[in-house]
Amino acid sequence: MPFIVADYEKKPTLLGRNWLNHVQLEWGEIFSLTRSQSESAKSQLDSLLAKHSELFKDSYDGMKGLEAHITMKHGAKAIFIKPLRVPYALKDEVEKELSKLEKNGVIVETDRSDWASPIRVVPKADKSVRI
Repeated sequence: MPFIVADYEKKPTLLGRNWLNHVQLEWGEIFSLTRSQSESAKSQLDSLLAKHSELFKDSYDGMKGLEAHITMKHGAKAIFIKPLRVPYALKDEVEKELSKLEKNGVIVETDRSDWASPIRVVPKADKSVRI
């Protein structure tokens, strides 16, 4: 069986899947929680979320004041790529997310630009979208 030793500081080294068949452990018991363990884990999670609630606010406050600088090669020419079609089922969510980004100063609407790149829309499990 191949065995690789990785010298990573504070990071776990994982064995490959082929080792799982040969290392005879009770994997079902290892990867299952009892009711008390599950309740304890939920309690710990709730405590952690409450302690760091400012990180989970639906806000862009931490992004304010950040600037991005793009360095272009001398003689670079502007490229304008037409937008991709947004699936009809996602149109409302995309509009809502774009409005939210604009309201929070993350993006600014413009009428004209020499540069453009299409957005990519990724549906999330809670039916919202990531742009």
